[in-house]
Amino acid sequence: MRKMLNVVSILAAHLLLLTAIESAAQSAAPDVQEPSSPEDMQKALSGGVPGGRWKEGLLFEGISPHPWLKSAANWFPNTEAVQPNEMRIHFMGTAPMIRPGQMNTSIWVMLGNGDNFAFDVGEGSVANYVASGIALNEIKKVFLTHLHVDHYNALPYIWMFGTWAGGWHQNLEVWGPSGRTPEYGLNTLVEGMKIMTGWHRDAFSVFPVGKGWDIIPHEFDFKDNGGLIYDRNGVKVIHWERSHAKDGASGYRLDWNGLCFVWTGDGRPSELDEIYAKGCDVYVTELQQEVVEINSGVQGVPPFLARYTIDTHHTPAYASGYLANRVQPRLFMTTHSRRDGSRSP
Repeated sequence: MRKMLNVVSILAAHLLLLTAIESAAQSAAPDVQEPSSPEDMQKALSGGVPGGRWKEGLLFEGISPHPWLKSAANWFPNTEAVQPNEMRIHFMGTAPMIRPGQMNTSIWVMLGNGDNFAFDVGEGSVANYVASGIALNEIKKVFLTHLHVDHYNALPYIWMFGTWAGGWHQNLEVWGPSGRTPEYGLNTLVEGMKIMTGWHRDAFSVFPVGKGWDIIPHEFDFKDNGGLIYDRNGVKVIHWERSHAKDGASGYRLDWNGLCFVWTGDGRPSELDEIYAKGCDVYVTELQQEVVEINSGVQGVPPFLARYTIDTHHTPAYASGYLANRVQPRLFMTTHSRRDGSRSP
């Protein structure tokens, strides 16, 4: 049986119920339609719209609602146990700019063996973890693609309040790239965070601490393309360098039980993605929308600055699509995109 993927957003989709006009007599009164029956609504929630015209959910091969789910259309936190062969991927934040309904980037990967991993933990993403029913004391393995604050700024909060909330039983571990020089690497970030949280940690030492304060950084050489940085419990994670502002940005590939997840982090289009992400089940990369005038109106960012940032730091839509065509994943997804005027994690 093909391994299962379940890609969900913490914000439930709205369900649109459609009814059919069955005869010419009914069509004579186009403004009047019979309301859906309770039976039809229940079928739509769990098995698609009557008549088989379409179904809710992602219907790619192996990516679809499964029998144990409460609904084919909506995800209900804490009601759907991760299955033994399942990889479940949550988007807890998707944007470089925070706004109501959209937080900085964070991706939560849950595996059927009980392991959980956070890839980036941007500002505001904690709100979506909590809304998803995921306790902060469960976030114990964090992989940072790079050290821009919109990708790590929730880390001090998770460290401090995850410990207080029962996380004293296990160390918080963080993986991240080195810089060209030591002051720009993960180890320096963690040391600085220890200084920054000194008052907090001393104040909270009246509570159980255990291993909670003993954060463990795993800094790796950003130049070691394809290097294995995690190998536990049947899970392997490799990395490769990305072109994003300066040395010290990385992409990640997680392999487990015949399933594969890739998160590239931010950066310019890279042929290294094709090499290390080739054929992966889920390929997630960034896509920076080229709508600089709209951005300027919404956020006040000068258009020339937005244009320069895209050209030198990010991946436009056509390049994301080009890379996806080269990688050929089962499912291609993008993030790091603004959703002005709509709601998204």
